[in-house]
Amino acid sequence: MYKNINPLINKHFGLCAVEHHEDHSVGYDYVVDCVIGHELLFSIPDKFEVTEIDLAEAIDGTSQEYRKVLKAHFAASGLNLEEIARRS
Repeated sequence: MYKNINPLINKHFGLCAVEHHEDHSVGYDYVVDCVIGHELLFSIPDKFEVTEIDLAEAIDGTSQEYRKVLKAHFAASGLNLEEIARRS
């Protein structure tokens, strides 16, 4: 889903797959945690924020190559991954 469908819905409809999950009573934090844990890239919402997980801890559990790619992916969206991880 995050390798094929997510880029398509983001490109054509401006949607981010992490924002669309089953339980609407909670944020997308746990989805982000799972996607990062599987070392997948995802479209980043405009007001990206996680408060229910430790983003730094999730990122630390990934490979160095993925961390490098993820940091660049966030930077391309105008976001500083390290700053966001410190706030979570």
